[in-house]
Amino acid sequence: MAMEGESSKARGSRPCREWEQDPLCFAHVRLLAFDLLALRPVPHMPGYFLRRGRSVRQVEVMGIVVTVDRKERYLRFTCNNGTLTKMISNLKYISCTSFFIPDVAPSPVHGDYLCHVVVDDGTGCVPCIFWTNYASFPATSPAKGLELRSRQEMAIATTAKVKLGDLLRVQGRLNTYTNQIQVTVASLRTEKDPNAEVLHWVECMRLAKCCYDLDPSLQKRPLVP
Repeated sequence: MAMEGESSKARGSRPCREWEQDPLCFAHVRLLAFDLLALRPVPHMPGYFLRRGRSVRQVEVMGIVVTVDRKERYLRFTCNNGTLTKMISNLKYISCTSFFIPDVAPSPVHGDYLCHVVVDDGTGCVPCIFWTNYASFPATSPAKGLELRSRQEMAIATTAKVKLGDLLRVQGRLNTYTNQIQVTVASLRTEKDPNAEVLHWVECMRLAKCCYDLDPSLQKRPLVP
């Protein structure tokens, strides 16, 4: 027990310079909502979070859409992974914001071009926002302007397909907003396989046990399915 405590303490105090040597820092880490909610932000380092002493920046979550809020220029919806009814009296959730990051940061005035999503994977709720204001970003060239318009059309088409009961797979970057953890979504996909959610749970637990919970210095060979 003492050795385990010392090991955990060592992992928690690992220098920041070692984080970028950890492959977990660059991968989309598959996590259940309860695990995501337990991540600790790193002070003075936006976008960096700690899980058992290892840095996490990008995640993958999955859940079922339970609410949809459509506005003129954004879509807001909620996904349920099976625990929303259990947590309704004391709801904890993960915010997800999806937007295209241009060469120049967008003005806050464009905050209404988004799709807000909340996914529940059985262990917690994950609200998500999908920005669709690509065309409002400054274009440095005609080709860039065409790319932005194309991205906006794709984003609008994607959000238009979201409906109640859909099983969504969401990938994106972690950040915080109003002291709440969020996911800046990079991709959003509807799963047609009814077994996809259960397989996601199993894979999350397997990866946590065989990879995420381990010290990276002890991982000398790749995982074998």
